[in-house]
Amino acid sequence: MDLLTQNFGTIAQGKELSVPYPIENLGTEAARLSGEVTFSYPCCVEVEVPKKILEPGEKMDVVVKFDSEFRPGPLDVFVDLPFEGGKVPTKLHLGGVVRPELVVSPTGLKFEEVDESIQFEVSGEALFTEFDVTGIENSYEEIEVNEVSRDDARIIYEVTWHGSLEDDEFREIAVLTNHSEVMRYPIVIAPPGAKI
Repeated sequence: MDLLTQNFGTIAQGKELSVPYPIENLGTEAARLSGEVTFSYPCCVEVEVPKKILEPGEKMDVVVKFDSEFRPGPLDVFVDLPFEGGKVPTKLHLGGVVRPELVVSPTGLKFEEVDESIQFEVSGEALFTEFDVTGIENSYEEIEVNEVSRDDARIIYEVTWHGSLEDDEFREIAVLTNHSEVMRYPIVIAPPGAKI
């Protein structure tokens, strides 16, 4: 069956989408969902399928939900619906662009040594014009965070790991902002002993 695609255009970062896809069984036998619904995006997507069996001529809306808070930039989500029998779409596509108002890169830092330092950058189209960074949330003594540089387009931070080599517990720090939708942007810290 053909791919059903929808493009939402451009939305502001932090907005949530709920996009219904009308599905109809145009076949002469029942269409059965034979497995788990999967999608091509690593996070921020939920899919709601109200029925596992769709009789001939029956209709339903499959809803794809997307939270754009931590996913700025182009979006291409493909959803696989493992229907067997009947004649229904088995693949959905959601496309568009989330205006990159706040971009943090990278969003995960893996340390290998004690006193090792890794940098991350905060940037975005609306940084310094529509919102500002108000601080860094860090409640860990073994993690040191310092601002290294700042210009009219970005801020560079340096994170230093002062804990032990054997530590394997993931931690989370966060960039804090006064952005109306993205007030806290998390960064995962993987100590030297963490398995990733």
